[in-house]
Amino acid sequence: MDPESTPRILAIDVKGSTLTISKQILLHLPRGIADPVTGSSNITGLPNISSDDAAYDLAGNQLPFDPYGVDTEGVVRAPDGTFWISEEYRPSVLHVAADGTVLSRLVPSNQTAYTAKGIDVQRVLPAILSKEKSNRGLEALTISGDGRTLYAGMQSPLNNPTTKISAASRNLRIVQLDISHPAKPRVTGEYLTVRDADNSTDGDWKNSTMSWLAPGQLLVEERDAKVPAKHTYFYAVDLRRATNLLGSKWDDLATSPSLEQLTPPDLAANDLVAGAKRLVLDVAATGTTNSKLEGMSVLRRGRTTEIAVVDDNDFDVSGIDASGNVQFTTTPEQLDIYRVPTVQVYN
Repeated sequence: MDPESTPRILAIDVKGSTLTISKQILLHLPRGIADPVTGSSNITGLPNISSDDAAYDLAGNQLPFDPYGVDTEGVVRAPDGTFWISEEYRPSVLHVAADGTVLSRLVPSNQTAYTAKGIDVQRVLPAILSKEKSNRGLEALTISGDGRTLYAGMQSPLNNPTTKISAASRNLRIVQLDISHPAKPRVTGEYLTVRDADNSTDGDWKNSTMSWLAPGQLLVEERDAKVPAKHTYFYAVDLRRATNLLGSKWDDLATSPSLEQLTPPDLAANDLVAGAKRLVLDVAATGTTNSKLEGMSVLRRGRTTEIAVVDDNDFDVSGIDASGNVQFTTTPEQLDIYRVPTVQVYN
C-alpha cells in the first residue's frame, strides 16, 4: 500500500465504452489539522485501529496506523452537496463537505477510546457492529430519494461470537440513519437480510453495494469472491415489515445464541422477520468476466431500469506468490451496464 495515496471522490463521464475522469476531490482534514502520516491535510487509506489488518509497503515493511485512515467503500451525494461515505475498517460512516473536508465520523457507541483531532467523532452506531469481521465493516451505502435517510450495510456477518460463526452465518445487518440534521445524525433502524443458502458454498459471501428503490426498499447485492463471479445476485429487498433490531437483545454483545448463530427456523421461532426479497438480476448468469462488484448505480428509464456496476480493483494487486512477492493484475477496471425491466417495488 502507498501511504501517500489519498482516498478521493471521482466524477466519471461515461460515453459509450469510454470512461473519463472529469473531477477529483481529495479527502482532507479541516484547515490547521495535519495527518500524522502524510504531514499534510490529506488523509490516507491506512488502517486506523490496531484490530484491523496491518498494512505493508511493497518491500514488506509494516506501515503505521493512521487515526484518520479510511478504507472508503460506498459514497452518496446529499441534496446539500455534501457526501456521506461508508468505510470498512472500524466500521464507520464519514460526512464530507463538497470540497472533500472530513466533517464528522460516525463510529460504534462502545469505541470510546477513539479520537481524531479536528473531526467530530460521534459514537452513534450500534456497539454490536464493532464485532465486524476484520476489514469487513460498513461497505454498501445508499441514500433515500428525499435525501433524509441513509442505509449502510455490513459487508459480512459479524464475528458474533467467533470467526467460525461469521463464516457460516447467513444473517447480515443493515443500519438506517436519519440525516435530516446532518450535524446530528441518528440511527433509527437496524434490519436483517438473509442470504441464499447456496451461497454458503462460496465460503466468502458479501454485500458490497446497495441502491435505494422506494421508502424502506433497497436493491441489495449478494456476491461471492470468485473470479469471475459465480454467485452475484441483486435482490429487491423490502424492510418495511422487517423486525427493527435496534436496541433489542440482538444488539446486546452478551446475547447467546447471537443473531448470527440463528438459522431461518430459529429466526421464525424468535419472531424475527428479515427483509422480504425478490431476484432482479443474476449477474453471473450473463456470462460476465467481472468480479468483486462493489459499486452500483440505478437509473429508471420508463419501462427499463439500467443497473451500472463497477469492480473493486484492489490497487491492481492480485495476491502474494509463494516467495512473498506482490503480484499485480493487468486486467483493467470495468463498468458494466445491465438493462432489465423496470424494477417493481413492493406494495
